[in-house]
Formats: sequence, structure tokens, C-alpha cells
Amino acid sequence: MPNDPELRHRITSQHHDTKVAGHPGRWKTLELISRNYWWPQISRYVGQYTRTCDLCLRTKIQRCRPTGELHPLPIPESRWDIISVDFIGELPEAHGYDAIMNVVDSWGNELILSLPTPQSLPLELPVYSYGMSGSYMVSHASIVSDRGPQFVAEFT
Repeated sequence: MPNDPELRHRITSQHHDTKVAGHPGRWKTLELISRNYWWPQISRYVGQYTRTCDLCLRTKIQRCRPTGELHPLPIPESRWDIISVDFIGELPEAHGYDAIMNVVDSWGNELILSLPTPQSLPLELPVYSYGMSGSYMVSHASIVSDRGPQFVAEFT
């Protein structure tokens, strides 16, 4: 099979999208194509094609457990009750840093702190009280994150 993306797309479409084929899914489509054709990484190509088929996405039943319900965060009563921490990572390295840590106060939805950090988060992070006394930081304050690898691996 020549390395022609348009030809590969047309062949995959004929074995997956037509009324005769009936959108059979990844493995059946791969089996139908493999009867007459072969090219390097055919399984990956067919998987990507079937995973992004618009009709399949809209009509087929998802065979995984349903996701849990979303619950909104409580409304903070004052500053520093709820803060969120997020990382922007895999940036080009500059002065030994390749990520940015952003801390946002949910009370006013305002950026409190934006620090350059290394991708592998150091265990000791600076703590800023934003002009408040240290006694203001009480134990009921919550930190919200997306449970990224930095938090799961080292921070928590």
C-alpha cells in the first residue's frame, strides 16, 4: 500500500462509514481492511479514525462506567477560605524553571501568586499571607487542584 493519506482515508471510510459496513467499530473495521490491505501502523490509524467518527460518537453507547455528578465548590465566606493551585507545564526552560504555578483566591477570583517553578515540584513552597497576619490562615481553608502529577507525586 503506498504512503498516500487520502487513499488510506478513503479505504477506511469504505470499510467503516458505508451503509453496508454499518460503522462496525475499531476491531471489526481493522479486520475488514486487513483482508485486502496493509500499511505500517494500520491498527493505530483505524483506531484514531473510529475514535473520531462523528456518527459513532453521537449514536453509540459508551461502554464505560458513568461519571459521577459534578458538585459546585462552596462559596467562600472570606479571603483565603478556598484557593486553587494550578500548573502550566512543559514550557521552554529559562533560568532553571520550566513551569508556572498559579495560586488564585476563589473569594475574589483573583490571581494571588504566579511563580516560575521546575516541572518537578520542590517539596518546600513559599507561603504568602497576602498582607494578612499568619493567624488568619486557619485549618479549615481548602486548596483545590486538578490532581495533576505534581500534586499526586510530591506535593501531597
